[in-house]
Amino acid sequence: MEGKIKWLKKPEDHSYPAAFSYLCLLFSKKKSGVLREAKYGFACLAVFGESMESEMQAKLLTLFESGQAILKSIGPSKRRRIDEIEIVFLDIVNGKNKGRRVEGFADILEALEDGSTPIGLIFVSWEDADRMESKEFPGLDAAATQTLLNSFAEAQDQHRADMEDS
Repeated sequence: MEGKIKWLKKPEDHSYPAAFSYLCLLFSKKKSGVLREAKYGFACLAVFGESMESEMQAKLLTLFESGQAILKSIGPSKRRRIDEIEIVFLDIVNGKNKGRRVEGFADILEALEDGSTPIGLIFVSWEDADRMESKEFPGLDAAATQTLLNSFAEAQDQHRADMEDS
């Protein structure tokens, strides 16, 4: 005998941690179809919007809106060549700018909670490091732009090294 599923009209408090863990696992898996990951990010925002502090909600919404605007600005053929997107955050360590590259939703939340500032995106092509690109978020000063460029060069070097090892 099969039981009938009873759907609740609204998630219960204990539903949030399990759903969050599940969505974070999905979001951080490396797979092609990067645009699908952006949808998971929006799903996380929708599911957890009510339980997050309003300041964190605003930071996440701004980040995803900026990212979506950049993705929309590049052509469909170029978008299809993107295998992975890294978000670059600006950290200040001992008075110096340092880039922090993150991929998964949990890492994005951690960077925002640490007070890091998102400065741009790196589009990764698994097949060719020379096809990688970086795009900056609007309004960066020269120091933040240089930090993004340094993070991009580091990502390309790391990707080339990974390709040589495999």
